Amino acid sequence: MICLIDLTMKKYAYFFAAAVAVLACTKENNPANEPKPVEPQPLVEMTFGASLEENVSPSSRAAISGNKTVWTSSDKISVFDGAKNREFSSTGEGATVNFRGEAAAAEKYYALYPYQEGASCTEDGVIKATVPSEQTATPGSFDPAAALMVARGSESFEFKNVCSLIKVTVPDGVTGITSIEFSGNKDEKIAGNVTVSFDENGLPVTTGADVKTITLKAAERETLAAGDYYIAALPNTYSQGLKLLIHYENGMFQQAKAKGDLTVARSAVRPVGSVKWPEVVFLGPDNDPGKDIEVNTAVQWMIYNIKNSAYIPFAAVTETALSNCGVVWMHYNINLDGVADDSIDENFRNKISLLKNKLESGTGFLLTRFATNFQSLLGLSTKRPNNNYVGDILTDRVESIYTVYPYAIVPNQGEAQGEITHPVFDELTRTDQNNYWQIS
Repeated sequence: MICLIDLTMKKYAYFFAAAVAVLACTKENNPANEPKPVEPQPLVEMTFGASLEENVSPSSRAAISGNKTVWTSSDKISVFDGAKNREFSSTGEGATVNFRGEAAAAEKYYALYPYQEGASCTEDGVIKATVPSEQTATPGSFDPAAALMVARGSESFEFKNVCSLIKVTVPDGVTGITSIEFSGNKDEKIAGNVTVSFDENGLPVTTGADVKTITLKAAERETLAAGDYYIAALPNTYSQGLKLLIHYENGMFQQAKAKGDLTVARSAVRPVGSVKWPEVVFLGPDNDPGKDIEVNTAVQWMIYNIKNSAYIPFAAVTETALSNCGVVWMHYNINLDGVADDSIDENFRNKISLLKNKLESGTGFLLTRFATNFQSLLGLSTKRPNNNYVGDILTDRVESIYTVYPYAIVPNQGEAQGEITHPVFDELTRTDQNNYWQIS
C-alpha cells in the first residue's frame, strides 16, 4: 500500500505539472495576451503656408527674376511627419503660397524643396537629399529640381536656401553652347548626396557632398540662348578659384577660370562673368581629341594654362568662331610629306583660306606636326620645311610630355622657324635635344 500510495502521488504530481505547463503555454500563445501593434495614425488633409528666403548677391540684395525667387503652381515639396516622406503640391503662384497634401498628425514637421521621392528625414530633423550633378539650363533662373531648400514648422514653413547659385551669362552672338561644366580648381565637392541639419538659428548646415563637377545642360536637341543661367551648388570656399568648361555642338570646347581664394556663401549669387568667343584656339582633328595622345596632351596644357583658350575641330572652323581669336595653334597629325597642295581636300583648302585671312589680319600662328606643311597654303612660303619630326612620348615622368618641332609665325615678325616669341607660348620650352620643344 505504501508503495502504491507513493506511485499514485508521483503520478498525480506528474499530471499536475503537465497541466500547469499546458496552461502556461496556452496563456503564452493566447493572442489576447500579446501586445497590440501600434496602429498607424490616419492621414488627414493638411495645408501649409510657405514663404521663401531671398538669394543674396555679393553686391546687392537683387536676385533671380527681378527681386526674389517665387513659387510656381507646379512646385512640389516633401513634408516629413516623423520619418515618412509625403508629397505636397502648390496651390498657387507668388512669394507666398499654400502647399496641400496628406500627412499624419505630428508636433513638428520638416520640409524639403523640391520633392524628392528618395529623400528621408529623422525624427529630430536631419534630412538626407541630393543636389543633382546634372542640371537643366533654365533661361533667367535655375533648374527647379536642383536648388534645395529646407524648412521646419508646425503650421507654416519659411524655406531656407541650402545652395549657392553660380551665375553664368551667355551674351548675344555666342551660339551653339550645349553644356557648361562647373567645378573648383582644387576639386572641391559641390553636389551629390548630402545631409542637411539645422543650426541653433534655424539655418541649414550641409555635410557629405560627394560630387566635384556640376554640368548645366541645354534641353535635348537645343542650345543655350542668350541670357543669364544659374547653377545650384553647395556653399564652398574655392581656395584656388573655380572654372567653367564650355561645350559647343560643333565639337568646340573652351575653358574660363577665376583664380584666387573665392568664398561662395549659402544663399549667395556669385556671378562668374560672360562666355565669349576664344582668344586662343587649338585647331585639331574632327574626332575626339582625347583619342590622340599628342593632341590631348597639347590641348589639356593649353586650356588649363592659357586664358580664354579653346579647342576647335578643323570641320568647325568658321569666321564667327575665330572672330575674337588673336592666336591660332594649328596641329595636324597626318603625314602630308610628298602630298601636293592641290590634292588636299577642297573643303579643307577652304578652311585654310579662312585661316590665311586671319593671318593677314594680324593673327599669330603656331604650326606643329604636319601642319608645318601648310605654310605654302597660307601664302608664307612655296617651300615646305624639311624637318617636322614630332619625337616620342616620354615615359620617364608621371605626366605625359609631348615634343614638337614648331614653326611659329608672329605678327610683324614674319617667319620665325624654331623661335617661339609670342607670349602665349612662353611655357613651350626648348629641350636639350636639337630644336625640339616640349609641353609638360
